[in-house]
Amino acid sequence: GGKSASDPKREAAAAQCRRIADSVRVANPNTKVVIMGDLNDDATDKSITEILGARENIKKLTAGDLYSPYIAMLKAGYGTLGYRDSWNLFDNICVTENLVNAEAGKLHLIKGKKFYGNIFRRPYMLQREGQYKGYPLRSFVGNNFQNGFSDHFPVYIYIGK
Repeated sequence: GGKSASDPKREAAAAQCRRIADSVRVANPNTKVVIMGDLNDDATDKSITEILGARENIKKLTAGDLYSPYIAMLKAGYGTLGYRDSWNLFDNICVTENLVNAEAGKLHLIKGKKFYGNIFRRPYMLQREGQYKGYPLRSFVGNNFQNGFSDHFPVYIYIGK
């Protein structure tokens, strides 16, 4: 966990992802693109909102835009990794506008219980005691094996017809 406010490498990676998504869409504008991974920046950071260009407001999307449901989730206090007593949301899934506003009967993004994005978090995945209680149960802390899973909770979306 933890990072600097702005990082040229993460920004360059975001710019490259955007260029690739745009080039695929130029070749075929009907292509629906999903960008996902541990982007090592919060969903609200410059690399995602400005450089990748992911938008928060689903109602304001226009053709060619990317949408990130994780911006609203982070603002609501959700996260995928804990660091210094606060949550970060580095694990992100962004989708192109045409996956959000798809025609009836076509593949489209489906809302979960509260958000369009989801975080997989179950009791067996949590640190149960100590300073990091409630954080993801890691595989390793330093060289010590913890029999855990990851220092991040996984994220997922629903796509259906």
